[in-house]
Amino acid sequence: MFANALVLAQSAVELGKNGRYLPWYQLGLGLAQYRNGRYDAAVESLAQAEQTVGDNNQDIRGIARYFRAMSLFKQGRAQEARTLFSQEEARMQPLPKDETKPVADGNLVSHDVLIWWLAHKEAKATLNEPAITKP
Repeated sequence: MFANALVLAQSAVELGKNGRYLPWYQLGLGLAQYRNGRYDAAVESLAQAEQTVGDNNQDIRGIARYFRAMSLFKQGRAQEARTLFSQEEARMQPLPKDETKPVADGNLVSHDVLIWWLAHKEAKATLNEPAITKP
């Protein structure tokens, strides 16, 4: 299943390389690479998504950074991963006190912010696992 997602994500990046949704496609590719255990490639695709979007979409940037941190961690680069995670966590919109009510500043948050929050939760759990040591 994840292999199919990887093929589709690669096609999206290639077909959409000149379109305005390219950062989303690059993000999708990075997520598919991460889920397929291709951490080197994921780090590269996620960094490209961040670079392509710049400061225009904090959600893409945040999601990319959390998955890049997890990819770095899976490569045995725990300190670099934790630094990136901490930097992103400091700029992220705070999580709601009650997770069953995804509200920020009195308003329901967008699905993109929800994904950002879920990426944060997954990254936090992943970075708390025992660090992988490089041989």
